[in-house]
Amino acid sequence: MLYHSELNLISQLAALDLPVSVSLLPAYTVGEMVMDLLKNVNDLQGDCAMSAIEWDKSLRLILANHNLTSLKILAYTNQPDNGLVAYCFSDHTPDAGIIAFRGTTGIGWIDNIKGGFLTDTPQQLKALAFFHAVDATLRFKHYTLTGHSKGGNNSQYITIVDGVKIRYCVTFNSQGFSAEFIRKYAKEIATHQKKIIAYESAWDVVNILLNSIAGKRIVVGGESKLPHNNHPPNRLLNQNGEIRKPDMRHPFYSGFQNFTVSLTLMASKAKQQLKKNKHK
Repeated sequence: MLYHSELNLISQLAALDLPVSVSLLPAYTVGEMVMDLLKNVNDLQGDCAMSAIEWDKSLRLILANHNLTSLKILAYTNQPDNGLVAYCFSDHTPDAGIIAFRGTTGIGWIDNIKGGFLTDTPQQLKALAFFHAVDATLRFKHYTLTGHSKGGNNSQYITIVDGVKIRYCVTFNSQGFSAEFIRKYAKEIATHQKKIIAYESAWDVVNILLNSIAGKRIVVGGESKLPHNNHPPNRLLNQNGEIRKPDMRHPFYSGFQNFTVSLTLMASKAKQQLKKNKHK
């Protein structure tokens, strides 16, 4: 079982494309992937809103951690048509795997908007399909899910809608869900939300969007109060690669989250009313 800080590093790795052919899986390790990425680290400038210097730092934190370098990459998908990118890694716990989903890129922003009004978005359904495909092949007893931003949202989604095999889900600066989702999956949320731990930067504006379903939300501080400096996954870690100390969210941010929750609730009620009118 990995520490939450190690899962953060894994979620960062999911922001990068597999640098070799999938034919090398599942023998290819995280350590080998990091070594390959470091050969062209300057090309990573801008990925996940992180600089090449930041990527060099994060990759070397992974490289120095045998818990991570020894993990094998068991499965990988990259679907440009819907923005889904995901990895399945081995776990040190017997009969278990770790699945990490990438955060928002390109077309994924459209899916984010849909997430405010739909119960199940196209990318969430593709993420669920990847989980099912992995499980059909590997048949592990348990899985740990992780991800940053939209990747964390996908992880939380799977934990709720099909969480029997999910041991726990750890996410970083992930947005919430629509009122439609909350209503449709109320029973499943009550059953599985205790498995979800959401780490959130105090000054990030993405993690305050819509309804949180996490069983535990941990707000941490940072070195900047500018929103764009707080969203990248590496900003939740200190220089030693540890989760930053807890902090308080500004009241304005809490108020803004309440506002987005109200918007999706109004949209849900309007949708229900339209359905009633059609059946009159």
